[in-house]
Amino acid sequence: MKKVQYYLSAILIIAAIATSCKSKQKIADQQPLPKGEVLVNNYCAGEKEFMSTSSLFRASASGESLDQMVSKKKTMSNVKAQLAG
Repeated sequence: MKKVQYYLSAILIIAAIATSCKSKQKIADQQPLPKGEVLVNNYCAGEKEFMSTSSLFRASASGESLDQMVSKKKTMSNVKAQLAG
């Protein structure tokens, strides 16, 4: 009886380890973009060479809209508010 319990517990431990070690997928990879939407990459944001220095003030922002021109206007408004602050 002890051998059966030993083998059963060993199998359960191996099964628990095997299921917990599976690869994890990124959430962004799981969901494709909705139909008709395009991914726009924002460059020049967050890097060392694009941060404010003692002689220059820099800011970056983003704006969301269905129309690209409206989103650019929202972004410029956000940047100007950030620089004014």
